[in-house]
Amino acid sequence: EKTIERARLTGSYGYLLKPYDPKELCLTLELVIQKHKIEKKLKENERFLITTLKSIGDGVIACDLSCSVRIMNPVAEVITGMNSMEAEGKNIKEIFKPLGPNDTLQIDFIDPVIHYGQSVSNTRHHLLTRSGIQVPVEYSVAPIRDEWGDMYGFVLVFRDISERRADEEINKSARTELERLVKIRTSDLQKANDLLKEEVSDRKVAEAKYYRLATALESAGESILITDTNGSIQYVNPAFEKTTGYSRVEVMGKNPRILNSGIHDLNYYNNMWSILSQGDVWRGVITNRKKDGTLFHVEQTLAPVKDDSGQTISFVSVMRDITERKKTDEELKNYRHHLEELVSERASELLLANRELEAFSYSVSHDLRAHIRSLEGFTNALLEDFGSQLNEQAKDYLKRIIKAKDRMKQFIEDMLRLSRVVRSEFVKSEVNLSHICDEVADDIRHQYPARDIRFLIDQGIMVSGDARLLRTVIENLFGNAVKYSSKKEFSLVEFFLRKEGDHYYYVVKDNGDGFDMSLSDRLFAPFQRLHSRDEFEGNGVGLATVQRIITRHGGKIGAFSEPGKGAEFFFTIPERK
Repeated sequence: EKTIERARLTGSYGYLLKPYDPKELCLTLELVIQKHKIEKKLKENERFLITTLKSIGDGVIACDLSCSVRIMNPVAEVITGMNSMEAEGKNIKEIFKPLGPNDTLQIDFIDPVIHYGQSVSNTRHHLLTRSGIQVPVEYSVAPIRDEWGDMYGFVLVFRDISERRADEEINKSARTELERLVKIRTSDLQKANDLLKEEVSDRKVAEAKYYRLATALESAGESILITDTNGSIQYVNPAFEKTTGYSRVEVMGKNPRILNSGIHDLNYYNNMWSILSQGDVWRGVITNRKKDGTLFHVEQTLAPVKDDSGQTISFVSVMRDITERKKTDEELKNYRHHLEELVSERASELLLANRELEAFSYSVSHDLRAHIRSLEGFTNALLEDFGSQLNEQAKDYLKRIIKAKDRMKQFIEDMLRLSRVVRSEFVKSEVNLSHICDEVADDIRHQYPARDIRFLIDQGIMVSGDARLLRTVIENLFGNAVKYSSKKEFSLVEFFLRKEGDHYYYVVKDNGDGFDMSLSDRLFAPFQRLHSRDEFEGNGVGLATVQRIITRHGGKIGAFSEPGKGAEFFFTIPERK
């Protein structure tokens, strides 16, 4: 009766074949009990790690050395659009597709990790999802090593930085798409040794999966911290120790307040816990303090960890150190402020220079012109009143004085024109450059009625600019073309538009004397001449004026020539109509 009662209570495990060895029976029972305890502990650890991994606010993918996906958490599923069951065993290149320039795939983290065991951190790319959508992500990759330091895989941690997806959708996808528990298959055993062999095999599989989950957290490049519902720290990974300076032993059981920098007020933390208490994920930038007192800045994701019933059992925090980025941003801000101060100083200096230039222009316009008029008056008086008493040499001297006076007068006019070009208001409009060329050509024909001057002007050339200043450009270029071709049988002046690649050039070409290109560096400098005054009159201000006008339009000007073969001047104006 006792045997029957015991069999009823113990089930199939209570049946024993007789005869049997009591010591062997005790050993078998102890092994079964020990196996049951280990199995229970493994299931608890595995459930905890799976639940933790599912609750992390960043995407996590763990791969072996062949780049095959072994573990993929729900956030990774949401971002990539790939189900973990489909992804398991596939190459990471099929799941995680970062895009480089021109939307080309740029998976540049595999070689450093696989071949050199190097970590890749804080890399930004657009990720091409399964549905074809491009999502901006920031990711880090770190090798996974065993207890002997040998690498057997790598872990990829990434996050959606577009903030276009609602936290509720991420949590919903994470809860509905990943519910996978490892069940250990059991069968009726005929012999104790067979039972132990099968159970040990299943236990090794569970241990391997648990080990992969644990090493994925240990190898992550971001700081990971897990607390219980009372705020006591239960776990930190090596990245946390490296970033904060605290060892795992020092922080276990303590509150994360040990990192409090004192910079954020109470309302900041109240808002954080208000979001967490509603079961939502909190994201933000926070300033913490290291063990040595140094401040550091992190992008933090804080999420509740829930069990199968939906109860919060712990909290997991992922922190990415952005101290260097913040430092760079602050340096750029200071540099920008410094530049603004320099610009303000230069503007003041320019305003002062303009005022001085205006004063100089007034002096030139008023005082020098008065002296020239006086010189002109007395010279003419000498010729009119005493011309009959002067010999030919004296008359020649007076004529030279008059010519010098005329050159000075023209020089002053050119100087004033150059000054006005720099200081005058820029009035932008749509300008018919061909029409301006026609008008200037007519003026030149009336100015030199005895000369054979021919113009070839392309029509319909429109630009956006200051019509008055552009007319000055054409007057100077056409005037030079006519002047330097005066020794030819006839003067030929052409104006046309030339396209080279993506650039448009406005060209003025003549059949004049030309010049040596070795002297071209003096071409647009004020008061520089490539020909003597005996050959051609001028003071070297015209082309300097042209260059300043083209520069004010945001363009450039150049020239090409050969002696005796004419010259070609070409300029650009960015806003072409």
